[in-house]
Amino acid sequence: MAKQTDSATQEAKKPAPEAAKTAAAGEPNDESRLIAAISYIFGVLVSVLIFLLKKEDRYVKFHAAQAIMVDLSVMVLSLVVFVGGIALAIALGIASMGVGFFLGFGIVWISMLVFGLCILALRVFLAFQAYSGKKFGIPIIGAQAEKISSGG
Repeated sequence: MAKQTDSATQEAKKPAPEAAKTAAAGEPNDESRLIAAISYIFGVLVSVLIFLLKKEDRYVKFHAAQAIMVDLSVMVLSLVVFVGGIALAIALGIASMGVGFFLGFGIVWISMLVFGLCILALRVFLAFQAYSGKKFGIPIIGAQAEKISSGG
C-alpha cells in the first residue's frame, strides 16, 4: 500500500507535458501561431475570414484584428502617397513647362516602390512575431486590436 502511495506521489511530481504547460500558461499552440501569421501575409480578406472563423482563440483574433487594421491603414496611406505624388508630378510639370512631369512620375514610382518594400518588411516582421508566439502590438493599432479581440 505504501508503494502505491509513493508511486502516485512520484507521478504528481513529474513535470507536466508540454501541451499541458502551454495550455495552462495561456500560450498559443502551433496551429494558432500559424493562423495568426497567415493573417498578416495574405491580406485583408483572409484576415477577416480568420477573424470570423476563429472567434474562440483570442490570440488569433488579436493578430487578425491587427492585420485588418494594418491593411486598412496601408490602403489609406497608399492612396495619400499616390495622390501626393501625382500632385507633385503635375506641379513639377506646370512649373517646368512639361519636363518636370516625367521627373514627378519617376518620383511617384520610386516612392511607391519604397513604400511597398517597407510594407512588405512590416508584414514579414509581424508574421514572424505572430508565429513566434509573441503578442506584438503596433502602437495605437495594437491597443485597438486588443479591445476588439477581448470583446470590449
